[in-house]
Amino acid sequence: MSLTYNLLNKDTLGIAYDMHNIGTYYMDTQQYDSALWYYQKSNQYIADYDDSLPLYNISRMGLLFSRQGEPERAISLHTEAMTKFKNLNLEVEALNEEFYIADTYRSLKKLKEAQRYAQQVVSKANERRLYSLTKRGYKVLMEISEKQNDYENAFKYSRLINTYSDSIYSRENEELILSNTTRFEYNQQKKDLEHSQTKNNLLQKQKKLLQLITLLSALLSFALIYFIIGLIINSNKNKKLLQELNTANSTKSKLISIIGHDLIGSVGNLKNFVKMLDNKSLSQENVNKLMPNIINGVNSTFDLIENLTAWAKSNQENFTPTFEIIDTQKLIEQAKNQVSISSKNKRITIHSEARIKQMCGDHNMILMVIRNLLTNAVKFSEEKSNIYITIEKQGSDIQISVRDEGTGINAKNIEEILDPDVSYHTKGTKNETGSGLGITLSRTFIKEHGGELRIESEPGKGSTFLFSIPQEI
Repeated sequence: MSLTYNLLNKDTLGIAYDMHNIGTYYMDTQQYDSALWYYQKSNQYIADYDDSLPLYNISRMGLLFSRQGEPERAISLHTEAMTKFKNLNLEVEALNEEFYIADTYRSLKKLKEAQRYAQQVVSKANERRLYSLTKRGYKVLMEISEKQNDYENAFKYSRLINTYSDSIYSRENEELILSNTTRFEYNQQKKDLEHSQTKNNLLQKQKKLLQLITLLSALLSFALIYFIIGLIINSNKNKKLLQELNTANSTKSKLISIIGHDLIGSVGNLKNFVKMLDNKSLSQENVNKLMPNIINGVNSTFDLIENLTAWAKSNQENFTPTFEIIDTQKLIEQAKNQVSISSKNKRITIHSEARIKQMCGDHNMILMVIRNLLTNAVKFSEEKSNIYITIEKQGSDIQISVRDEGTGINAKNIEEILDPDVSYHTKGTKNETGSGLGITLSRTFIKEHGGELRIESEPGKGSTFLFSIPQEI
């Protein structure tokens, strides 16, 4: 009906947009000959206008020829669209065309050209936080690596794909869709308002509906303000309840973030590795290369599960330390044994000195604190370096310190590590991952003993993590 109206009124701009929309319908229903005819007609009608619609028609025709098995024509059209999008500073649209070119070259088995375009897409998309497009680029790179029998890079790209599958980047799909379609919707609405008398009644109804929604929104806002004022008036009475709710929500959010990102990511990487082993697509040489990363991933996942269990227990009501006499030398040896695999992998020597024989505290809590501090020290130390554990008396307290010769920490990051409202984590010297839960748990256990975690560090000069346990219980 819109096309008929525009033909009668000789509205060539409106006809061009109608032709494009009809072509898209035929494209979606796989009627490619009809789709091509309408896209070409659309460009004929809009030839006298300064509008970007012809570029979208060219891009769609490129996809059409790719689906029809004419990749060379598809590449030519996508290249033309990409160049013109760049001239108009439509960077996102141009980047999409580069992806189509990379994917088409991959289908032609022209792997070098495909790899070059895909790497450009990944680099530019990541800079612009277009994470969905980044993930698609990595998928092309993974498929190219598999065809080149480069399974080490294929595994690396598989891990990156898992990382970019994280749900916090799902909004990027909406941004891309809006970038590609908003221009059409805006022009179509403008054209309808100016030229389409048959839609005036519908627009009037929409206007009334909008007024009704605005009125309801205003009433809802007043009700919400009234409710908030009521909460403020009664804040003193409900303060304890609000604190408990905030703590519960914070705990739930942290658990969801850790489980959804770190745990699923680690298990996903292990799944991909096992799948490659099962398909016998990895040579023994590649297995040997990848095995240290897999072992680190398994160790990291085990530590994460153990810390999650301990943290969940620490958030229960009436959770308090069980004080007992602890043999300090045995305590140190237990902690060293628990990190022996990761320290041996990096050929790190752990030195220990217990200057007192006994101390009072909860054995399991203090052991987990030392284990977590040792794990971090190993993580941020270079190969063939040293770590030092010391237990000594300081006045009426027992001081425990873990010192390394690693990368060190700047003052800003030290503040974030010690902030109870921040879950700070970063990669180690061998790209070891972590959730930040170990430090959070350590702070909690130290506080339960009446102590406080302290950090002494400078970038490039190593770090010392130390805490004191009062002995006058």
